[in-house]
Order: sequence, then C-alpha cells, then structure tokens
Amino acid sequence: MQLIIDIFNELIFRPILNLLMGALDVIPGHDLGVAIIAVTIFVRFVLYPLSYKAAVSQKKMLALKPQLDEVREQHKSDRQKQAQAQMQLYRDNGISLFGGLNLMLIQLPLLFGLFRVFSLEVTPANVAPYLYSFTPLVERINVNFLGLIDLTQPSYVLAVLAGLSQFLVAKMLYAQRKENAPVKPKKKAKKEGPDMQSMLATQTTYVFPFLIVIFASQFAAGLALYWIASSLFSLGQQYLINKRV
Repeated sequence: MQLIIDIFNELIFRPILNLLMGALDVIPGHDLGVAIIAVTIFVRFVLYPLSYKAAVSQKKMLALKPQLDEVREQHKSDRQKQAQAQMQLYRDNGISLFGGLNLMLIQLPLLFGLFRVFSLEVTPANVAPYLYSFTPLVERINVNFLGLIDLTQPSYVLAVLAGLSQFLVAKMLYAQRKENAPVKPKKKAKKEGPDMQSMLATQTTYVFPFLIVIFASQFAAGLALYWIASSLFSLGQQYLINKRV
C-alpha cells in the first residue's frame, strides 16, 4: 500500500503541486484560484488532441447508427455475434470506443492530485518539502480566490456553479447528438423498450451534475473551481470541434 502511495505522490501529486506553485510564482498577488484556472487551461490544451479524436469518433458513431441498427436486427438472437459485428464495423470506420474514456481517465489524476494538495493544506511550510529544486517557493500564498472565497474550505456557491457548468456541457453534447442523429423513417406506432442511449443521456445531463454539487460541497472549494474551469473550457472546445468536424 505504501508503494502505491509513493508512486502516486511522485507521478501525480508532486508534478501537479510543482506546476501549481510555478504558476503561483508568476501570477500577481499569488492568487491560488487564478493558478488553478491557469493550470487547468494548460492541461486541457495538452489534452486537446485526445478531445478532438474523441469528438470525431462520436460523430462517426452517430452517422453509423442505421448500420448499427441493421447489425442488431441481423444478430438479435446471438449477442456475441452482434457484439463482434459491431466491433468490426467500428474498426472498419476507424472509430475508437475508448477515446472519451481515455480522456476522462487522464483527467482524473489531476482531480486526485488537487485533492491531495488541499488535504495537505496549502501553506509555504507544508508545500516546501515536496517542491523540486527548480520550483520557486512562494512565501505568501493567497488562498482567497479574488479575495472572496477561501479555496481551502467548502463553498456552496462554487459547488452549485460546478454542477451548473457540468449541466451546460451535458446539454451541449445531448443537443449535438440529437442534431446529428440520422432521421428515422416514420413507421406505424410500435411498442418499444426504453432507449438506453436516451436514458444514459438523461442521467448524464441531470443526475451527474447533481452528484457533482453534493461532492463539491463536501470538499475544498479549489476542487470545485477546477471543475468549473475545466467544464467552461470544454464548452468552448466542443463549440470549436463542432465547427471543424
């Protein structure tokens, strides 16, 4: 267990802490909130190629829906053949099913690293032992974001804003899915089972933001600020991707 903690500290916690401290050193007033936003934007720019690839795969999947429905109908009695045929269709069209998942998995360490930073309590004395030799030690760290919110304490305001920003991202993605989904020919009324994609979209749009509000209200407000910055970046990024793809 100690080995896992040491690996986490060296590969995730210390790099994030040093990146944050480096940003703090050049930011006027040494505002921790501004540093979190700057680091978030930097990381999201680095991850842009993955975001773009995931968006392209999503667009292709929407375009392939009629063929996927055909495959499901052909192999409706054999789930294994159905899954194999779907995977082959994805491969033939260069679609990565794990693009979005990979992006999320890469971003999670940043969230965990920030959680570790705030559990440490962000003071010069506490961060000094974890800094690299080339990282400057900021003698005065301003933990009050814009002089208003203490980022080391929970904030209901930022928690609600984090949930709202995630809701806006989910709404944009859901609207994009509806806009790009192929139009089905009208058929006679037929009783069908629940649409799993619609159920998932509803949960992502409404349930997930609610869970974020609950989570963010229990921990340091710096985590909520990170989520807000990341979500707002996602909104702008998705808009640009939609224009290009």
